[in-house]
Amino acid sequence: MNSSALTPIIEVSTKIWFDNVPEPIRFMTAAGLGNILFFNIDRAFYKTIVVPLTKDTHKLFQKNKETISFFFSYLIQVGFQHFLNAMLVYGIDTISTLEKYADTLILSYSSYSLSLIGSTMGNAILISRGVSKNVAFWSTIVTFGIVNFFLLRCLIGGFASCHSSSSSSSSSRGDEDEKVRKKLRQVAESNGDNVKQRINNHNRQYHHQQHRRRLNHQGEDQNKKSLGMIGFLSSSSSSSSSKGGEDEKVRKELRQVVESN
Repeated sequence: MNSSALTPIIEVSTKIWFDNVPEPIRFMTAAGLGNILFFNIDRAFYKTIVVPLTKDTHKLFQKNKETISFFFSYLIQVGFQHFLNAMLVYGIDTISTLEKYADTLILSYSSYSLSLIGSTMGNAILISRGVSKNVAFWSTIVTFGIVNFFLLRCLIGGFASCHSSSSSSSSSRGDEDEKVRKKLRQVAESNGDNVKQRINNHNRQYHHQQHRRRLNHQGEDQNKKSLGMIGFLSSSSSSSSSKGGEDEKVRKELRQVVESN
């Protein structure tokens, strides 16, 4: 069965789990799984690392090797517990991004720090009084598990509700932005039609002005030609009139010569 076929089953199972199982039961389930993992980490860490390293060290380390193993195993287990709490208690949305994962992981270590110190001290006191390692382990884990529940409920639960409210507000803002974008597109389209109409009007006006200029140039050329003809005629008539005056003088002189003879 491929992952695409499993996705609807996982989504339905997750919805049923979060809708029908109360939060304290979900937390106890996650804490129980985490504590079983914690117990095995502590046992392996104690036998393979702590005991060999403290064999030839100071008596203080040899005497408190169970507490040292408990402390460092707790540090390792918090990372796994953080993942289990997200999957089973508060929802995958609390670690859906790298930023959310880092923020909630810091909150987990902050909340577990009190239990880390308190349970380590309690574990050391019980072992110093002769209680076996396993009994001391489970006694301190159960006691401080109740403290962890209320701390994580206030910190990570509040973080999840804060992000859900911010996501809902951001989605509402996204809807409003979408409406604004639609209006802007409508205005842009209407303005685009107006711009096209203005360009067409400008082109018509330009061609009309160009046509008028051509007509004016043609009229000016014709006027120049007409004026040239008038000038030619006036100049020719003036020249002919001046020639007629000279002929009249010649005729007068001839008449005077004839009369004197």
